[in-house]
Amino acid sequence: MSKKKVFDEAVKFYSELSAEFKGKSGQPNLEQCGNILSKLKILITQLNFLPIEESSNCQKEMTLARDVIELGALYSIATRDIPAFRKYMNQLKAYYFDYKDLPKSFFRSQLLGLNLLCLLAQNQVSDFHSEIERLSYDEMQNDHYIKHPIKIEQYLMEGNYNKLFLAKSNIPSESYSYFIEMLLLTVRTEIASCLEKAYRDISTSEAQRLLHLSSQKELQEFSENRKWDFDSKIISFPLEEAKDSIPAKEVTKMMLDYACELEMII
Repeated sequence: MSKKKVFDEAVKFYSELSAEFKGKSGQPNLEQCGNILSKLKILITQLNFLPIEESSNCQKEMTLARDVIELGALYSIATRDIPAFRKYMNQLKAYYFDYKDLPKSFFRSQLLGLNLLCLLAQNQVSDFHSEIERLSYDEMQNDHYIKHPIKIEQYLMEGNYNKLFLAKSNIPSESYSYFIEMLLLTVRTEIASCLEKAYRDISTSEAQRLLHLSSQKELQEFSENRKWDFDSKIISFPLEEAKDSIPAKEVTKMMLDYACELEMII
């Protein structure tokens, strides 16, 4: 198959993938998207997905390859496949930062913002700051896709959990929901651990407020996962088994050895 035929077929599959990803009623057919994406990834390996020459054809092929990888990254979020998302983003960063002569990408800001949020959700704060350094001041200040994870990181550093949980209802795209939920679960788990250390029991209303849960049913499910003793008004936390602060066996042996040495001296 000639390169032109490969390119034309890849364009056709890309159009199909875009249509399937939008889906009927806004719901993508993920199984069909996965099938088309697999075929596309094979096709773009037969094209110039890296700049080996300066020509309009090479630029078109690279742009198509970038667009395919972008949909692959969004597909990986929809299927909750974080390792695949990270691989796609590593490829895309070359197109975004090294090959700036390509036509502007519609998904660039959204995916870079998602990458930042993914790093926060996985507690990779140093990598988060490394990625921030690659962005322009204008992007950090004015791009709503980029500003969102930057604000989230600020709330985390300040310990401002109220604003952090409120940010869930102010996401720039539905694709951000997955990483936000992951991050909030981590924060909620940390709050729960602090409650267990600070109290023997707590009222359900106060626990629900501190954990930022929307209903008592959610609180009950969360309590069951933490093995808390839950009733309609009070939550009792499991007591940690007291650990011996003094290693009795070791101390006894040392004292006996010492006694024997004293006996020999006398």
